Parts: sequence; structure tokens; C-alpha cells
Amino acid sequence: MSAPYEATSQIPTHAMVAGVKQIGMQLRAEQANESARGAGITVIDDGSCILVLLALQ
Repeated sequence: MSAPYEATSQIPTHAMVAGVKQIGMQLRAEQANESARGAGITVIDDGSCILVLLALQ
């Protein structure tokens, strides 16, 4: 299940407030991913999610 854009775009803000240092994001959430990176959060968005890897097999 993926989150709608409105929810995804808010993730970096919520992560910053919570003090999160790393987040896993969807491959196609470019704006949210860049916002998070700009805030100093490490974003894992390279498809290395175990569920993505299993689906690709």
C-alpha cells in the first residue's frame, strides 16, 4: 500500500519534528525525498526494501 502524495509530502516534516535520522521512502517520492535530504535526514529510496526485493524475484 502506498500513501497518497498529500501524506507522503508531510513525512519529512514529521520526521524532523520527531528527530528521525533515517527514513525509508518510495522510489517515486522525489519531492519528499529531497525535502528530507535537505533537512539532513538520510533517505533510503533505492529499492532496497525487503518487500521490493522479494517482489522483483
